[in-house]
Amino acid sequence: MSGIRGCRRFRNARCIGEYAHSGAVARPYRHDAVAATVALLHHMEHVWLKHEAAGEDLVLTAGELFTDAALHGPSKIAGETRFVLDIRALSDATMDAVVDEARAAANRIAEAYRVHIDLGTTSDSPPAVMDQRLRARLMGLLERPFEMPSGAGHDAAVFAKVGIPSAMIFVRNEHGSHNPEEAMNLDDFAAGTRALLGLLMNFPI
Repeated sequence: MSGIRGCRRFRNARCIGEYAHSGAVARPYRHDAVAATVALLHHMEHVWLKHEAAGEDLVLTAGELFTDAALHGPSKIAGETRFVLDIRALSDATMDAVVDEARAAANRIAEAYRVHIDLGTTSDSPPAVMDQRLRARLMGLLERPFEMPSGAGHDAAVFAKVGIPSAMIFVRNEHGSHNPEEAMNLDDFAAGTRALLGLLMNFPI
């Protein structure tokens, strides 16, 4: 694994508009929180594509997006949304640039849609690069090595940030982690275990 992505997360983002009847208000007079939120997320998708095209490591996720179940309805223009925007990258500079773009875009889109978008503050975790010597040794111990960044947080990031040489071995999983269908092949597990043992038996000093 090459490194562990850091995170800038807008945990408590809100878009405040105005509830109204869906059939009674023409578009120029609406304060549609859903439409504005979707416009912002669509814009951030294009920001992601731009950074990706430049070869930068970046992932963006809106893991939560909802209206107020007590007030929304099929014939209502939504007056409020709440959502989360999760920004992850191996580079602090990339994350900072995307955060700045999100704030600027929120202001522009809020004005265009006649709403108020409050992204709030971000909760932050820094990225961490894994130790080059350990990475090189592990790559030499695997038959078909493949390096990639980790998008999830790990304790190894904390160790790396305080100067402890750190590395991780990922074992492939048919359905990915964090879901009940994850399934690891025991031959793959054995390959990872042999690599770990080989590293420990010949640890670089």
